[in-house]
Amino acid sequence: MLDLIVTNVRTHYDETLFNLGVENKNIKFMSSGWEPSKEVIDGNGGIILPPFIEMHNHADTFKVGERYEQNHKGTIEEGIKIWDKVKKELDEKSLEKQMSEMINTFIANGVFHARVMIDVSAPELRALFVLTKLKKSYEQFINLEIVAFPQLGLNEEWKRTNMEEALKFGADYASAVPHLENSEKEEKESINYCFRTAEKLKKGVHIFCDENDDQNSASIQKVLECQKRYEKIPVTVSHLNALHYYSKEVSEMILDSLKELNINVVSCPLVNSVTIGKKERAMPVGRGVTRVKEMFAKDINICTAHDDIKTPFYPYGNGNMLQAAYVMAHLAQLTTVKELAKLIDSITYHGANAMGIEGYGLIKNMRADFLLFSQKNVYDLLTAHSRPEMIYKDGMEISGQLPSLQRY
Repeated sequence: MLDLIVTNVRTHYDETLFNLGVENKNIKFMSSGWEPSKEVIDGNGGIILPPFIEMHNHADTFKVGERYEQNHKGTIEEGIKIWDKVKKELDEKSLEKQMSEMINTFIANGVFHARVMIDVSAPELRALFVLTKLKKSYEQFINLEIVAFPQLGLNEEWKRTNMEEALKFGADYASAVPHLENSEKEEKESINYCFRTAEKLKKGVHIFCDENDDQNSASIQKVLECQKRYEKIPVTVSHLNALHYYSKEVSEMILDSLKELNINVVSCPLVNSVTIGKKERAMPVGRGVTRVKEMFAKDINICTAHDDIKTPFYPYGNGNMLQAAYVMAHLAQLTTVKELAKLIDSITYHGANAMGIEGYGLIKNMRADFLLFSQKNVYDLLTAHSRPEMIYKDGMEISGQLPSLQRY
């Protein structure tokens, strides 16, 4: 006998209704078939998705924006100044409280895997130590990866020392913010250092890259050069906003290289749509996302992420991945069913590819982790961008349910 059968559901890329059977925490079948089950859920024709994956979110700044001074300029630079003062005041107790709330927010929104950033330019690496403890405490519910993020760059010895200490302590990815370094020489060296350190300590690389509207910002080209030398290191780049300002020939070359080198890309539509294009208020103002459509067309593994939730950089956010995808649909001008199916992939399967998650997805014999929604097509799913109505992990419900999903 099955442990659970969910009837009358559909995926985000196919309107065909099917039943999903669960046995011993795994998906036994996805078909029109039926077997006796201990529990039956009628999906009423709604969409079923694998768990969401958040590929870029800052843990130590989570909801800090609610408690400290406002970023009146609304720029990344002003956010950095505010955060540099605030992070010195955060003790372990306050960090544990805010990051526990962040993790619970993820889970309530159906996020089972998240890559989170910790500023290793902060004093004593307090936030990293707190998060590594929480990572262990919550591992039954959520898989967390930690990026050692050098907000103030890597141009001084103490900054590089902090980076290595963070990676040795438990961070999973070395990082750099090359476009914020003081010179092209420092920019190039920060990228080289990031790759060298990742190779030495057997870590991955996740670089913040060209988060601006400057057509001369070309950190991504230096990243590509490094990846050719360190081809065994898994690499992700976030932002790539400047890519929208390059010529067609240069952008095509970069896109082709991203695909050839299997580099993962993360775009953060919520934050960058309100931070990019503020320096001189030149018109037209950039949309705040990278070349999403072109990446879809070339099958580049691009993910959609939040970046910040109520921080000194961004005053909004609630952890809802569908909200991030909904905004992305507008900024990247995604309107067709095929485009929206890929957009949903960017908050699910693409993140699984980037994180190398085994046993993920709505596939026979994979883990029975899934989300149920009442909406019957991707347009309604994104328009509503509501929380999942039911959340299942290992075939067990870990959320409440709403009346629209009948239980019997």
